[in-house]
Amino acid sequence: MTKSTYKLGLPSLMVCALVWGLLLTIWLVIGRTAVQDWLVGGLGLVGGLDQVLSWWQHLVLSLYPRLPVELHRLGPDFFVTKADQVIVRLGIAVLVGQQLLVNRRLVVVWLFAAQDVASFYVLFLRWVASFAYLWFGYDIISDLWLRQPLGGWYQPLRLVGWIPGLITAPNAANMFLIAAFGIVGLILWLIWEWVWLGRLVFLTWMIGQAWLYSWGKIDHTYATLNWLMLVVICTKDPVQYLRLVMVLIAATYGLAGVEKLLSTGLSWAAEANPYLLNHGTVLGQALGKFPAVFTILAMVGLLGQLLSPWLMFSKRWWPLWAVWVLLFHAGTWLLLGAGAWLHPWYWSIAVCVVFHQLYELENTTD
Repeated sequence: MTKSTYKLGLPSLMVCALVWGLLLTIWLVIGRTAVQDWLVGGLGLVGGLDQVLSWWQHLVLSLYPRLPVELHRLGPDFFVTKADQVIVRLGIAVLVGQQLLVNRRLVVVWLFAAQDVASFYVLFLRWVASFAYLWFGYDIISDLWLRQPLGGWYQPLRLVGWIPGLITAPNAANMFLIAAFGIVGLILWLIWEWVWLGRLVFLTWMIGQAWLYSWGKIDHTYATLNWLMLVVICTKDPVQYLRLVMVLIAATYGLAGVEKLLSTGLSWAAEANPYLLNHGTVLGQALGKFPAVFTILAMVGLLGQLLSPWLMFSKRWWPLWAVWVLLFHAGTWLLLGAGAWLHPWYWSIAVCVVFHQLYELENTTD
């Protein structure tokens, strides 16, 4: 987006800022005290606000059924602080959304403009996604196999809850069938390149994740592989989706950095150091004895997250971002024991490489 075509939309920007300011004022004057009293009272209704809090209580508990347990464990102040941050996040989302709306034509053209794609890059993405699905599909199956005795804790997500035969916790039989469908579909997809076969592979992959997350913990570990699959199955012109996947990856890293700043500010590295000492690997515990060194490494990680939306799309600096991704995830595995030596998010580098190679190809052929 150039300066000559990008619009600030000052009137609507001012309106959005005023609306957000009004919501912030209402929250600080009325809402914060009411919610704090509600939490301190153990989620019981507060006099004078019974009708307001009754529907609020029903909504919150339906969306966050573990709140009573977490409230007992973390205390009311923790959740009031998080509620303050929600207001800040809402303001950021409103202002960013206003800019996207004002410049929607530029956004749509950039994301979905048709473009010819060299067959080599399409094939590369297809094989990258296939290898990732086989490798991490085995990882998911292994986790599911170990969780079979925990069937009493299984609460199916909607993705599997409405499919007959998948409502119950995964067992040897249904895991074998899903894995077999996925592997056969993957092989045939690589041979014939039929889009519907790729979608079958994607469906089996999502079922495996839904099973895994039906024990109460949902994380972003495999998100990049889900997005990578969208590039190669949703259209014969995957560049359209490639741009969108790049935005998603950049936003994920960038927002993770923003979350750290909103949660604890620049002091988050110092607060993470005790965790490193008590829960880190042998190497991590050794590093934890040198808080200054850990703080520097942590700040480099934070800086990489915050700069990801710029670095990923920079024709000059994106290789630096790729190196940062490797070091960032390798560091969390070596120091904290989180993730794996071959982390799913490394596949975001493949997306970035193809993205820039395609644009270099476009510039040389024009």
